[in-house]
Amino acid sequence: MAHDASENSPVKELLTSLIGITLFLAMVVGIGVFAFLRPAGEHHSEPLQTAETAVETVAK
Repeated sequence: MAHDASENSPVKELLTSLIGITLFLAMVVGIGVFAFLRPAGEHHSEPLQTAETAVETVAK
């Protein structure tokens, strides 16, 4: 059987919900920060070869 609703403590429930929301937001912000800071991959400073220049290079 369920417990009596008069045994609930509004302060305890409010603190529990605020702590849960805070932890959730901390995880979301942490994921966002680490996603922003992670390496984006290789960036080539020189332009990629086209098929024509690749053929010319190989033909030399």
